[in-house]
Amino acid sequence: ALRVLKKKGLANYKPYNCVTLTESGRAAAAEIARKHNILKSFFVNVLGVETDIAQQAACKAEHTLGPEIIERLLCFIEFVTQSSKNGCDLADEFQKFCNKKNQNV
Repeated sequence: ALRVLKKKGLANYKPYNCVTLTESGRAAAAEIARKHNILKSFFVNVLGVETDIAQQAACKAEHTLGPEIIERLLCFIEFVTQSSKNGCDLADEFQKFCNKKNQNV
């Protein structure tokens, strides 16, 4: 794995020495962390998923979803957050809807 990161220019690596990230590696890591945080926030705050489950799902999704989808999710999170400030808590209403639906199953 370290050789692959070195080959991609993401890490400085020599066997039996310290491994450090290159500038590109730090940027890639920051982008992965950003995606992860957006996804986890969406799963927890909008969908009402438990934190542990959201954490696992975010780990899987962060590597597969492209930037356009991530940006749309971020925009949707902002929209839902703004709606709650305007007196219409969409996330809360959605979570109530899901809970009610689950009770009917």
